[in-house]
Amino acid sequence: MQWQPSESVSPQVLATCMWASNRFVLDLLDITAVGRPVIDRLILTAITQANVRSITYDPEQQLAYAGLDQPPPEHVRTAISTNAVSAMLSLPFETTRRRIRRLIIAGDCVTTSEGLRVPVRALSSPDHERTLLAAYDLTQDLYLRLRTFDDLGRLRPPERDGAPRTAPVRGVARLIYDHLLRVIEAVGPVADNLTTALLLLTAWRENTEHWLGTPEGRDFLLADHKRQPVTVSTLAKRLGLSETTTYRRLRAARKKGWCHVSSRGAIVPGSFLSRGEFEEAMRFNHSSLFRLFDALSRLGVLENWDSGSSQDGLHGLRSI
Repeated sequence: MQWQPSESVSPQVLATCMWASNRFVLDLLDITAVGRPVIDRLILTAITQANVRSITYDPEQQLAYAGLDQPPPEHVRTAISTNAVSAMLSLPFETTRRRIRRLIIAGDCVTTSEGLRVPVRALSSPDHERTLLAAYDLTQDLYLRLRTFDDLGRLRPPERDGAPRTAPVRGVARLIYDHLLRVIEAVGPVADNLTTALLLLTAWRENTEHWLGTPEGRDFLLADHKRQPVTVSTLAKRLGLSETTTYRRLRAARKKGWCHVSSRGAIVPGSFLSRGEFEEAMRFNHSSLFRLFDALSRLGVLENWDSGSSQDGLHGLRSI
């Protein structure tokens, strides 16, 4: 039996799942390719995920290369073309090509006769392993937050595909970064371009962050007057953009009615979040979350998290 979303989902559940997923995705981007602009982080993620696509949904290979000490070797990873990366992220080809060239010069990825790859040495570096561990913790936090929802809590997980011999840190990472890319695919159409969409979603997250832990803490489609403005400098730092670029994009978004900008900062209004494009993105995200949870359940991690095994075999790995 697979995890399946309910046929009828309330707007509140859709909004809460979207908020939690958006927060999760932005936190993943924060810890990925630190110091790079957000689009470069997404390009590296797209290349990395394409390289391991044949592993991610193959139960045997997913278990074989699940642990932190089990990076997939070169011969099982598949290269991807620049054109495919451009299509995956809905970015202009020339923009993608130019950014990939800079990533190659920096040593973040390599080009071969077959296409682009992230080198094995990068996947085994201490920095990358720390990122994987942090991503694992973020995933557990996401699941524990969402499992309290009625729409998720009544489901029963499917049979496990097997038992990895150690905490499946890499296996989890492959699944969650695929979810990240699906969310990026969904949110792209809510604005003129991907960077602006991410800027608005980051502002939404910051506008409502203070709402966590309050009695009304599941109402993330807050009335505009309850939202806290976020400064241009905060948004720029979160996305690795210059303040000039951030302000220019916010000003363009304001002209379209997608955000309010004042001396105190930016607010994404309810009118933006109630647009048909955003509602479609929320439904797509909801389905993607169930797809993610189904795959995580098959790895056995949800069973451990449900039972309170919060470290799930990670004790001793934190010193890396």
